[in-house]
Amino acid sequence: MKYKQLFYFTGHCLALDEHPEFREKVIERFQVEGADLENFVQLCSDHLIIPAIYLKFKTHGLLEFLPEELTQEFQKIYDLNRERNQQILKQIDDITAELNKENMQPVFLKGAANLLDGLYSDVGERMIGDIDFLVKEEKLKFHTPSKIFFAALN
Repeated sequence: MKYKQLFYFTGHCLALDEHPEFREKVIERFQVEGADLENFVQLCSDHLIIPAIYLKFKTHGLLEFLPEELTQEFQKIYDLNRERNQQILKQIDDITAELNKENMQPVFLKGAANLLDGLYSDVGERMIGDIDFLVKEEKLKFHTPSKIFFAALN
């Protein structure tokens, strides 16, 4: 499968909720055409979407079309990511509590904000690498940021 086709195929996998008719195309790719699994897995890994792909395949009954060891690896990555995101949500609570003690209200951004907003169907769906947030600059002038963050992390 050429790289462009691999991206389209991956897009079909991610769009299964909105386009259930793509399910048959995914099955056909795995069964008839013998999908290029190695490159598919590499693309999903490179773009941090293995948990999302795993959930789509699970929801749409597609895991049975993958080799068992691949399904197990996808599930392991999903489980680890879900656990990590639950820890991130706890850290967000801790950061918020520490900042609130200093009369600062953080505005969370990107992945952290999306997790808090319940954007994803499952807390383990998105891979998040950090917690991005903003606070008003004038609030930071009177505080040592490292003091606040160390308190939040302990």
